[in-house]
Amino acid sequence: MITKRQKEYLTFMYAFFKKNDQLPPMSLLAEKMGVAQNAAQEMMLRLEYDGHIKRNAVGKWKWADRKIPTLPEVDRLIASQHKLITDLQERYNSLVTENSKLFERVWHLTYLCRVNEILESDIADTALSVETKH
Repeated sequence: MITKRQKEYLTFMYAFFKKNDQLPPMSLLAEKMGVAQNAAQEMMLRLEYDGHIKRNAVGKWKWADRKIPTLPEVDRLIASQHKLITDLQERYNSLVTENSKLFERVWHLTYLCRVNEILESDIADTALSVETKH
């Protein structure tokens, strides 16, 4: 997935590439994006990591060769994503159930502690009244 900011970088880079047949220099990229050169460099590294750009033989940035996936690859990707989503939904439901049980236990313990406080208070009051009668 591509972020809004990544899209802004890629859009500028593409427009520059169409006019100049190369990607923009880092200083121009930083200037146009309104960031420091190190921030622009970080974005370029992220775009490289995500597979949008890569370095050529002399270390300059270029567009990455994008392989178009075959239909079976797409089907496998969809199946794995579906499995991941199903697993996450099951884990979420399990956590909700666990949290619900935990909440019930905490409520029950809180109730028992309060009952215990009341009983201790009643016992103390009873002991005090017995002592005053004697």
